[in-house]
Amino acid sequence: QQNKEFLHKLLAGDKKTSPLLFHGPEGVGKKLLAKAFVKELLCLSQASPCRGCPSCRALAANAHPDFLLVEQEAPGKDIVIEQMKEVARQAAFAPHLSAYRVCVIDAADYMNPTAANSLLKLLEEPPANWLFILVAASEARLLATIRSRVISLRFDVLPNRAVADKLRLGGATAAEAEALASLADGSLANALALQAAQTIDVRDRMLEFMENLPAARSLQ
Repeated sequence: QQNKEFLHKLLAGDKKTSPLLFHGPEGVGKKLLAKAFVKELLCLSQASPCRGCPSCRALAANAHPDFLLVEQEAPGKDIVIEQMKEVARQAAFAPHLSAYRVCVIDAADYMNPTAANSLLKLLEEPPANWLFILVAASEARLLATIRSRVISLRFDVLPNRAVADKLRLGGATAAEAEALASLADGSLANALALQAAQTIDVRDRMLEFMENLPAARSLQ
C-alpha cells in the first residue's frame, strides 16, 4: 500500500523520476503494479478511469511504441547483452505516442555482467523522457552501481488474508482459499500454482489414507 501511495504521488506531480526498482519475494505483485503504473503514466486521457485512449488500447494489444519489456526467455535464464543492446538502440528514439518511453526489466537480478554494465551506461546518461523500472526478487544480486541510481521500493510477503481474498474472487471456496493461503508463504503466485496442482485435494486424500491405516501393533 505504501508503494502504491508513493507511485500515486509521482503521477500527481510532474512525473519525472529517477529509475525505479521494485524488489521483494516472487509472486507478491511487483510486476503487476509496475504495469499498472506504466499504464497510468502513458495514458493520454484526462478522465479517470480512462475510457480507452489510444495509449491504453495499444498497451492492451501489446503494441505500444513507447513501452519496452525485457524479460527472461525462460525461468532461470540470464538476461543477456543482446537484449540490452536492443534497449540501447531504442533509446535513440523519442516518445512516439505518449509523453514518455518506459522500459520495464523483469527479473533484472538475472542480468549477466555484460548486460548489467550495458544498463548501467544507460542509467548514467539516461535518454530524455525515458523511465526505467527494474523488477527483481533480490536487490543484492544487482550491481551496487545500479542500486545507487534507482529509487528502491521494497515489497513484502502478502498477508494470508489478502491471498485468500484473491483466491475467493477467483472462485475458490472459503476453506480452499484459507488452506492454500496458509501454504503459499505470502505469495499469490505460489497459491495459484498450488491450486493448479490440486494440492489441497492431494492433501485431503493423504489425510484420509492416514486416518484409515490400521492401528499400529503394540511393541510389547
